[in-house]
Amino acid sequence: MKKIINKLKFINIIIFLIVLSALNGLDAQVSNLNVFLTTDPNIISDTIAYPIVGMGTGIVYGPEDWTYNSPKLSFYIAINGSQSLFAADISIRYNKDSINLSAEAGNLFNQYYFDTISTSPGIFKINIVSLNSNVTPVAGKFLIKINIGVLKPGYSKILLENTDFRYFDEQHNNQIQIPLTNHNGAVKFYLGDFARSRIILNQGDGDVNFKDASVFFQHYGSTVGDGIYRAKYDIASPGNLNYNEMPVPDGVIDFWDLVMFAIGYSKEGSGLLNNSYQKNEINIMKNNNKVYCSLGTIIRDGNKVRVPVLISGDIKEIHAINVGVAFDKDFFEFTEIQKGELINSENVISAHKLQGNIVYLNSATLRNPGFSNSNEINAGYIDFTEKKRNNGDLKISLVSFEALDLNNSILTSELKYHSQK
Repeated sequence: MKKIINKLKFINIIIFLIVLSALNGLDAQVSNLNVFLTTDPNIISDTIAYPIVGMGTGIVYGPEDWTYNSPKLSFYIAINGSQSLFAADISIRYNKDSINLSAEAGNLFNQYYFDTISTSPGIFKINIVSLNSNVTPVAGKFLIKINIGVLKPGYSKILLENTDFRYFDEQHNNQIQIPLTNHNGAVKFYLGDFARSRIILNQGDGDVNFKDASVFFQHYGSTVGDGIYRAKYDIASPGNLNYNEMPVPDGVIDFWDLVMFAIGYSKEGSGLLNNSYQKNEINIMKNNNKVYCSLGTIIRDGNKVRVPVLISGDIKEIHAINVGVAFDKDFFEFTEIQKGELINSENVISAHKLQGNIVYLNSATLRNPGFSNSNEINAGYIDFTEKKRNNGDLKISLVSFEALDLNNSILTSELKYHSQK
């Protein structure tokens, strides 16, 4: 009897080991997969989408230019790993106020069933099933293409949720869930993000900084058709300075574009560009403050003439200025803008535009407030070369002055002195 009992124990052990081995075999059939939201299926680590050449519709632009007309970006759901799969169920969460999306099947499955549905605002569900059983991921191929339509500038996360990938075990006629590691994506679409570097100009990099400034000012003052104008730098127009809306171009790169660029520059510098549509706006000032512009006493050095541009009044509330100075081209030739107390500040970006016989001095602060609490500041110097001496008026006059407050609303401004002798 004892021998029979020992034999039964041995048989039970063998059966247990066989079952355990089978179970281990089933577990061994599946391994972890990494699921990426990437802008390039060949470089799956590229999970951030930026402004890029070709994103706009309607007009064909050059190799370094783009338009903000219905911008579209692409993401790809790419898979990294050796585990094969035959089906995927994916939910994508996104900011419906800033982007919209649609999806199409990728090139990983040759034959497939594909379906999408918007289950709720900001949730998009995708189902795809291979009709040729299991398929092993291949580098450069992607499961699904996501088409992104950008509605507003800003930062938008795109999250993979409730992902369910399946492997079909033909031997046991069973579906096995595959363990996954999701890698989410994001859109960083900032006005002023013009370039990755001074050389790579066909896409942004998610920052608005000195690299963008260096290329922006190369096109400052240009207009449509002059050979220098680029649509991607035309990010504002008079009365349209909402950084959280798509730009309304006006065909010229000028003061208003500088102001919009300064808004993005200051937001990036203070870290606000990492938040979705955080306006960081200051309460509108309800007052009757007034600012003035005048030309200071000229400085002569031979045939060189330097004209100071002075701003006075409630200057602590100024965010940007646009000053126009006219000169008689028979007597003077514009040379350059020189730094004054305002332009020399590290918190201010400045540029000039020459239009006929008027030179415009444009400046915008990068931080609020950007000006001191004094009641007068030197906005800079305008340098001229004197062609011939005139014994009467200097024939240099102040013809226009605009000032914006910290909310980019127009301040009450006034020309204090119009001309110099």
